Amino acid sequence: MSQARARLLAGLTHEEIQRGDSTWCRRWLRMCGIVPPAATRVRELRRQLTPLRDAAGRGERVPVVGATNPLPWRLSKRAKTTVNARVASHVQ
Repeated sequence: MSQARARLLAGLTHEEIQRGDSTWCRRWLRMCGIVPPAATRVRELRRQLTPLRDAAGRGERVPVVGATNPLPWRLSKRAKTTVNARVASHVQ
């Protein structure tokens, strides 16, 4: 998680979290790499978000759990092969 997002997360108040609806909570959780099931109630979403906010407020690194997507600048072996083949075909 970027430092800017961690600062924003740390700045959330208890009242903001309690006012947040399901979509709002899911967006924050998604930024932390958590994708709750669709049927998860807003109370549970808020309960998951609060410890993340507290960790960011203490200056701890916010854990990114369950993130399945690789970072955009890291290519898979297959993607590297494809890119290399395209570049090599244009070089003369």
